[in-house]
Amino acid sequence: MAVPMARLPLSMASNSPIPQKGNGMSYAAMRGTCDYLAERFAHTITGPYKQDISMLLQGPKGSGKSYASLRIAYNTARCVAEILDDDWHKWTNYFGMNNVAIIDPDRAFEIIGEAKAHNVYLFDDIGVGWNSRSFASKDNRDKNDIFQINRVAQTVQILSMPNQFLLDKVPRMLCNYMAEMDRSEYSRGFSLMKVFKTKTLFRLNNQRITPHLVAEDGAKITKYVVHRPPKFLAKQYDKIRNDVTRRIISERAQQGEEEREPNLPQKGPVHPKTKKMYAEAQKLLPIYEQCRLRGQSHKEAVKESGIKSPSKWNYWRDQGVLEWYGLTCY
Repeated sequence: MAVPMARLPLSMASNSPIPQKGNGMSYAAMRGTCDYLAERFAHTITGPYKQDISMLLQGPKGSGKSYASLRIAYNTARCVAEILDDDWHKWTNYFGMNNVAIIDPDRAFEIIGEAKAHNVYLFDDIGVGWNSRSFASKDNRDKNDIFQINRVAQTVQILSMPNQFLLDKVPRMLCNYMAEMDRSEYSRGFSLMKVFKTKTLFRLNNQRITPHLVAEDGAKITKYVVHRPPKFLAKQYDKIRNDVTRRIISERAQQGEEEREPNLPQKGPVHPKTKKMYAEAQKLLPIYEQCRLRGQSHKEAVKESGIKSPSKWNYWRDQGVLEWYGLTCY
């Protein structure tokens, strides 16, 4: 049986006229050719249950994930405007370049802390600013704390990166949608991606499963069509990305390639062996988390991550190292 693909609204297609005010044509009335994902997101965050949406979009560099996330954000904002204001032309109330953080960790922190109700936020290549290898840093812990409690703002947050394991564990585990780029058709103006509704099995040590997104009629959506974003929006995005990329590269180059000091729970003089223990844990525990998320058992993950010895794991546990780095269950 053929599985239907999600389609773009005629009002949003690049080769179709945009419906004007007063012609009796509304976004909500076009459900036969609606952008299913945008409508689903919009109805979730505008509903009475104080729910939010967090989607993690991953794909190789150059696969089109930035433009795909930009289009999804734009479509969702239009749908939110149609629901709340009965006029999709007011989409700028819910999304714009002020809601975008590209690579920049400071900008990401600012956006997370000042989220507005029913807005759509885009964190592009956010693995640089929310890196799993820095998961014990104060900046990451602060972002994680806010990310866990900001559900009341009822927002859509789209986080894109080349690989999900570049992102800190907390936001990664809290994302309720997962998407991956499948194929780009640049000459035809669209990309294909796969979308999954994530679920955590708490009874199986927080193992994550990612079943395909299912439409209201029960059909499994195996591929999702994402059209190129509007030219004016793409132009604004490209300019910001170019500026930010140059600045971040310059800042990283000035910092040099020095090895970062381990994040320690105590200030002042620390015994060299203690410092070495925390440095090793800070390096190996993100690898352990990746192994667990791939479905490996605790024993397998300990071995593959390089920790190797169960006695070393137990020693880290007894010394509070695991708890310091956020591993309270395994």
